[in-house]
Amino acid sequence: MNFTILCNDEKNEDFFSEHGFSILIEKDNKKLLFDTGHTDVYMKNAKKLNLDLNEVDAIVLSHGHYDHAGGINYLLKEESKFKVYIHEKTMQKKYSKDIFKGIDFTKLSNYKNLIKIKNKKMQIIKDIYVFGPVEMKNDFEEPSKDFFVIEKNKKIRDFFEDELNIVIDTNEGLILITGCAHRGIVNIATDTIKEFKKDIKLIIGGFHLKDADSTKINKVIEELNKLNIKSIMPCHCTGNRALKLFEKKFNNEVKKCNTTIIPKKDV
Repeated sequence: MNFTILCNDEKNEDFFSEHGFSILIEKDNKKLLFDTGHTDVYMKNAKKLNLDLNEVDAIVLSHGHYDHAGGINYLLKEESKFKVYIHEKTMQKKYSKDIFKGIDFTKLSNYKNLIKIKNKKMQIIKDIYVFGPVEMKNDFEEPSKDFFVIEKNKKIRDFFEDELNIVIDTNEGLILITGCAHRGIVNIATDTIKEFKKDIKLIIGGFHLKDADSTKINKVIEELNKLNIKSIMPCHCTGNRALKLFEKKFNNEVKKCNTTIIPKKDV
């Protein structure tokens, strides 16, 4: 099983970067792309690594924000064969205050191999599941009140009911991959353990703590420490303040998220 980070916020002199996230998962001769960043950065980085993204079997978009879904418009062609999985609410118009945060979904909405997910848990490749939206149980990870969607011509608060995660079931434990964790990384990890009845060996992805204060970050770390997670690789929207606190206070290993093939020893 191989993992390759194709798009991340952190600057890397060997690869292109932008505010966005994309990861390629290769398992048993199957290829799954989770998120596509904002532009074609992930495609340029894949080319540098001699990876042909036209050969992927499936693409999953974690939610409808531009920094996770925008890149799909650069890869998607009428003749493309891969399946694209989204939640049935992914195409809602999304805003932060008055700023549009979504993308133009016209091309994707007309794509022949688009699959809109309605179930919370769906196996799409052997031992690889799309999972979400998770239960929101705690009172400290509520999404920002600045986020809203347009539903039936009305502006309503966005609780990210379209948010999907990837869970890989291995003999050594679960690998959880998040896009932005808008519904809360503790909520996501807790619900994953509850549903799959296994411990998490690794979390890769965005923790959405970039704008969080130290009090919230410390609470998140405290709660994650209770879940016996073996290692984490915070990416994208986690933020430097959170990264430093995780490195200091997380009980187990904190791995660096770089745009490159993730070494096998780290997974």
